[in-house]
This record gives sequence, structure tokens and C-alpha cells, in this order.
Amino acid sequence: MILDHIINNLIDRRIVGVAHIEDLESIADVAKRATCERRALDFAKMLLKERRKLEGIAQIISAIRQY
Repeated sequence: MILDHIINNLIDRRIVGVAHIEDLESIADVAKRATCERRALDFAKMLLKERRKLEGIAQIISAIRQY
């Protein structure tokens, strides 16, 4: 499934790995940046677990707003 690939890429390369997200990297306050990174990881984890329940972009956007 394409969503699996996207989520895995987000987790592996963008949040944890070497291909950093500029929006997160630009946060000067280390504690605030860590909080944002944790929220991104939590969201990605939820997507992996709940992806089959998300039936459209509206539900994905709604899930994003919860994080």
C-alpha cells in the first residue's frame, strides 16, 4: 500500500534519519523542537496502526488536527 511506504519514509528518513524536516530543524528551542518531533512520531505511529480505518483525505486531515 502506498500509504505504508509514505509513512515509513516519513518515520525513517524524515523524523529519525538523515533527511531532516526543515520546519522542525528551524525550531531553536530544543525542548519545543523535541515536543514537535514527538508529536510527529506519534502521528506517524497512529497512521501506521489506523491507516485502514481512514477512508479519505477528510479523515486524515481530521486526524492531523488532533495532533
